[in-house]
Amino acid sequence: MSIFLVCGTIAIRSLNGLAVGQDSAIYMGTNLIRYQLERNAGGFSFEGAVEASIWYGSTDILPLTPSPAENYFHWTKDLINQPLLRANAYIDRLNLRWSTDELDIKIGRQAIGFGMGHYITLWDAFAPFVPYSLDFSFKRGVDALRMEWASSTSEFSYIYALSGTHAVSIGFQTSSWNMALMGLYRDRFFGGYALEGNLMGTVLYSEGVFSANGTAVSMGMDAYMRGAMISIAAAVDRNSGIDWYPVGNLQIFSTLNFPEFRGFQPSAGVWHLDGSRSYTIIFSSMKREEDNSDITVYGGLIKTTSYSCILAIYYRWFF
Repeated sequence: MSIFLVCGTIAIRSLNGLAVGQDSAIYMGTNLIRYQLERNAGGFSFEGAVEASIWYGSTDILPLTPSPAENYFHWTKDLINQPLLRANAYIDRLNLRWSTDELDIKIGRQAIGFGMGHYITLWDAFAPFVPYSLDFSFKRGVDALRMEWASSTSEFSYIYALSGTHAVSIGFQTSSWNMALMGLYRDRFFGGYALEGNLMGTVLYSEGVFSANGTAVSMGMDAYMRGAMISIAAAVDRNSGIDWYPVGNLQIFSTLNFPEFRGFQPSAGVWHLDGSRSYTIIFSSMKREEDNSDITVYGGLIKTTSYSCILAIYYRWFF
């Protein structure tokens, strides 16, 4: 299987107040081309992906596109590096996998998800998800070794990232719930849990991270009501020492999404980070032209030290 993706963002952000003017706006245009290839032979499989990106204007708007993960190998080539024009090429996937009915081993640059958080991912120390990122087509690749063993009611997972992070999870499953004991070492040891389940059609989840310095706990829910999906997630950090996903004192994310509304998929979300006294309100509406393409229009209000607003158009085409 092969995937060819073309996507990009055109964005305007006002820095002084809510009016977009010549002296107060930052303009940004990004374009990305990605080619991904997967091949299977018996119990072995290979995956590779390369990206080429170009930026025009300032990128000081939002983390509109996720930054590459901190990897051991620096597989990035700068093609253009000018104040208002930059371009590079980047290898995002390059891995080999061997699988049996119960055992799965993968080595190389790969996508890694760790934990069960949907929006606030306390355990994802490898390439954390950013809810207000506009580009979420692919999770960033990490140089790592991953081994997983699974049965019908339990699973064991070990991850070693070449950047120096070790992670272990021991999971158990019932008909409605997934539970796991988590452990991670990154300069110090962190232990905790991850929990996800279904209660009367509502998805509930929680993560806890404990260290010698303190505790971080997150809770969330995804509920479906009259054709709409409501998602709420919150986290509190009490000096846990987490440096890969800074929570501050309080972090809240909430979104309302209508999967089908006259051919559009409108949504609205609020992101609040108490540690820096900032919040972001994002409104978006996606129009899916075909199964392989869509266009999303974003508008939002950002509050950090002052107010600013953003308008962005994000497009994707799969081939």
